[in-house]
Amino acid sequence: MNRREVFMRCLKRWNADDEKIFYFKENFDEWFSQIPEDICEVVAQLLEMFEYFSQKKINRYLHDLRFRLEEKAEFDSESTIYTPLPSSNGIENSSYDYLLTYRQLHNISKFKLALNLETYIEKNHGKYGEIKNIVIVDDFCGSGESLKAFIKKYNHHLQGKTIYYLVTYFMREALTLIGEVSKQYGVFVQVIFYKSV
Repeated sequence: MNRREVFMRCLKRWNADDEKIFYFKENFDEWFSQIPEDICEVVAQLLEMFEYFSQKKINRYLHDLRFRLEEKAEFDSESTIYTPLPSSNGIENSSYDYLLTYRQLHNISKFKLALNLETYIEKNHGKYGEIKNIVIVDDFCGSGESLKAFIKKYNHHLQGKTIYYLVTYFMREALTLIGEVSKQYGVFVQVIFYKSV
């Protein structure tokens, strides 16, 4: 497959028109010409598998995840808060971005957002007792280690609550770890995903 075919197939598959796509269009030829010839075929194959997430696509995924969540008979939005999976180094990550986008798409009150769960619990102790569901919104779940760390850190605050883990792309291998952690800490976890591999 030649360079032009790879370029055109990527644009068709990604079906987006934003700054990143514009940059890709402007710089693809120069970038590809710098790749050593003996690995051009490998790079072309990797590009064939590369998935680009435009904001339009992310919004569609998050919209669909909301409806999948609301299909759960036991889900009660009134007794729910929404929180991200915090990063291990304390800075913002994609879970925060996805949560804030999710909030905007679905008109969720800012009072239902717990950007820092520990602070939220401390400042809303009485109200937190009424919470039955915690919704975590994330972009990708590979091993399940981030969710495990979250459950381990907050396990005493999660007893008797259901965690709904909304994730756009989910690796099915993570189900084993999530099941083990859920059992170990006595927390009920429901994974709701858009796509899985």
